[in-house]
Amino acid sequence: MPSVPTAPAAISAALAALDAGARLQAAGAMLDRLDEIADRDANRPLFESCDALLEALPRDDTRTLDRWLAGREPASRPSLYLRARLAHAAGQLTAAAGHWDALFRGTPPADANVLLLYARVLADVGRFSDAAERLRHALRCRPPYSFYPRVRTLLATYAKAGGRDACLLFHDAAGAEVIHRLGRRGKGLPARVIPVELHHMAAAGIDTWLGALAYGASDVAVLATGTEAPQYPEAIARQMGYADTIAQALGYQGRHLHLLRAADAAALEAAVWALQPALPVRAPATFHWSADKRTTAALAIEHLQAHAPTPQTVIALAAGAPFGTIAVNRDACTLCLACVGACPEGAILDHPASEVPQLRFIESKCVQCGLCEATCPEDAIALTPRLSLAAEAKQPRVLNEASILIPGDEDEEVEKFREFLDEVTPEDFKE
Repeated sequence: MPSVPTAPAAISAALAALDAGARLQAAGAMLDRLDEIADRDANRPLFESCDALLEALPRDDTRTLDRWLAGREPASRPSLYLRARLAHAAGQLTAAAGHWDALFRGTPPADANVLLLYARVLADVGRFSDAAERLRHALRCRPPYSFYPRVRTLLATYAKAGGRDACLLFHDAAGAEVIHRLGRRGKGLPARVIPVELHHMAAAGIDTWLGALAYGASDVAVLATGTEAPQYPEAIARQMGYADTIAQALGYQGRHLHLLRAADAAALEAAVWALQPALPVRAPATFHWSADKRTTAALAIEHLQAHAPTPQTVIALAAGAPFGTIAVNRDACTLCLACVGACPEGAILDHPASEVPQLRFIESKCVQCGLCEATCPEDAIALTPRLSLAAEAKQPRVLNEASILIPGDEDEEVEKFREFLDEVTPEDFKE
């Protein structure tokens, strides 16, 4: 049926040109065509086409469409998607969640927007753990920010032209105005300072800063003009402290991260010309930035460690850092495994194949959110902020496990208890 439109814009235009009766019939033909395409190519989700179909239909038509979809067997991916959207719009949250589950059973979609829709429905029905999992997938599916390749290109071009000690200056639109005023009425920026505009000053974090250092930048600055909420500069200053601690612990001397507070050109001129270059990495990195921030930060740290003047195994960090380990009090821990379900990053694990209950931990995944500590009913968990660069940090290690007493191999306490039982008589319990 080559004459049936399937592209979103074509669907919208075709349905808008039809009257009520013909419009619903055409929508059915379009859905049949989408089903055929989905059957032939499992990698074409066609969600945007389904959205265009729904948006082009009046409410009465969507009710009729919903009844019609309920009778289609077996349900195709486009049909399930439409039913999930219609059920959600009608407030039938349990039914919507069921359609989403059937649509993506076993294989999460590779569309961040669709995953967010799925997560919202799961949260609405109280399935918060599943919703968190979908959100994690959504974050992994986001394309890298457009300034990532720009950062790499800027640093590479600057170095190729003979530039040294590059400093990236991240700023938002308000910061751009201050920089422009400085260029017109002041000394302008130092030659080594390269401005990079973001949609918000907080759009770049530890992953971006460490990635820039790994790509060869001497230092990184973020401009705060005072137009942003005060919480943003405060949070950025804390995160910069963690990143600078890592860089300096690895032997990269000097201050690598700067928060510049400048509301006008004069203040920016004083701040930016006072910046001193820090020791950069000897060889710029060649890795590609990942859409997953944690992965990007790990790649940058690995490169900085590989070329570090003073390589480290463990770097102590201040409280609140997004890296660290946990300690479990084995005497207090009952192996209820509540922490396993609470951990949003999958850093705390059980061992389904083990003969006894076992609590395991992967340090490289831990973000020190504290949910495990807060969830533990026995207060048996304590957080320790640090960055472990040992290979073992990426492997599961056992924090606690149940003991199996083998006859003839009891520990000292058990042996003492057995001796006590042998000595006890009924007379000891009489008043």
